[in-house]
Amino acid sequence: MEALLKLGLASQGRVPPSKGYVWRNLSLDVGHVLTYFVAHEAHHRGQIVMVARQAGQRLPRPATDGLWQWKMDL
Repeated sequence: MEALLKLGLASQGRVPPSKGYVWRNLSLDVGHVLTYFVAHEAHHRGQIVMVARQAGQRLPRPATDGLWQWKMDL
């Protein structure tokens, strides 16, 4: 993610399209790319909680809370 954002910022605020970008439905300005990936990550974290509940195994509160603890080690 860091490299992708650096690339976009170095390219006048837009991530250059690549062959791997197949859907072409996301604006490639850095703001849209960043918010898309944050929302997408949150979606997957929510799926983890939902699947555990559907399996009858509710996650303990510390585990659920821990899913949302983003920490960047520098």
